Amino acid sequence: MRAVAVTILLLGSFTKEGAAVECYKCSGGEDTCGQLQLEGMAKMTCGGSCYIKKEPKGLIIARDCNPFQVHADCTENDDRDITCYCNVDGCNSDGSLDLSLPLLALAVLLQQLM
Repeated sequence: MRAVAVTILLLGSFTKEGAAVECYKCSGGEDTCGQLQLEGMAKMTCGGSCYIKKEPKGLIIARDCNPFQVHADCTENDDRDITCYCNVDGCNSDGSLDLSLPLLALAVLLQQLM
């Protein structure tokens, strides 16, 4: 029971059900989408989920809004590009996803152990 409560608390911090989120928006690779460029990067209000897409070497290809809300998760396509979705303001900045995904994995692990 304790594990379920911990998991719910952790997962609750990654979602914002029914509310719009602010997402960074860019495309075109490192020159326009890199971590160092966040301060001047455009933001948009999104009724779905934010996402960040990286190629296998870690180069950020795009940051944008998915029009549908999905669970915070990462997927890999046939080209080995990785797309990570999230549901809180500014979460498609590179650092936020790096922090939230390990915490999500920890919550799942804790649930399995208890």
